[in-house]
Amino acid sequence: MLLSPLVLRSVLPNQHTASGVYSSAGGIRAKYDGAIKGGSLNRYLIGILAFGLVAAGCASTAVDVSPTTTGAQPPLSTTATAAPTTTEAHTTASTTAAATTTAAPEVTMEISSPAFEHQAPIPEKHSCDGDDVSPRLDIANLPEDTVSLVLIMDDPDAPIGTWDHWIAYDIAPTESIAEGDHEIGTSGTNSWATTGYGGPCPPSGTHRYVFQIYALDIELGMAEGATKAEVIVAMDGHIIEEAQLVGLFSRE
Repeated sequence: MLLSPLVLRSVLPNQHTASGVYSSAGGIRAKYDGAIKGGSLNRYLIGILAFGLVAAGCASTAVDVSPTTTGAQPPLSTTATAAPTTTEAHTTASTTAAATTTAAPEVTMEISSPAFEHQAPIPEKHSCDGDDVSPRLDIANLPEDTVSLVLIMDDPDAPIGTWDHWIAYDIAPTESIAEGDHEIGTSGTNSWATTGYGGPCPPSGTHRYVFQIYALDIELGMAEGATKAEVIVAMDGHIIEEAQLVGLFSRE
């Protein structure tokens, strides 16, 4: 491709003097005319233009390798977790202690006697060998909604099967049954076919005598003389709580 003389003039150095004539008219013009005639000027100028375009492209597409703000690795956080204050620690400890506190044990009804301890010998005065009077019985932690009490004393070690010594029902709620009070409440029939209390009287050896007290939510309303079996059936489903006291008595 050839360039026109006008273009060539625009790219060649044309230094003007104040008078408006070429200051290098002799030398540059001669080179210009010779270059056009020889065809080498086109190749010379094309090379200059190509170099200029490549240089300009490299300058415009140069990659800035310096890290940008967006791509830069964020600095590690230097914020420290504050330790709990004394008040916070105390509150946490108090909450944990309250959550792990063991609940108080439930209070249950109990029966005892000042005449003997649980699983201890019953004094002779309360047996058939003595005065045959009932011992005093104390009842603790009686349920508030108790309507009536049932008392049963029997001997599970009797040779012919359990022997019933004392049956009483529809007893008014009380914390104590006095010594010798054989007629408390309504009396049932014992294994001697009588009513009231019959003291320990084993044929031989040591027997257990179980005093059982039942707190009921009703009165049985049964007539005097009911058997233990009848009382047990009648109070089924109405027992609020029960307690037991065991005494021992021996005979040779």
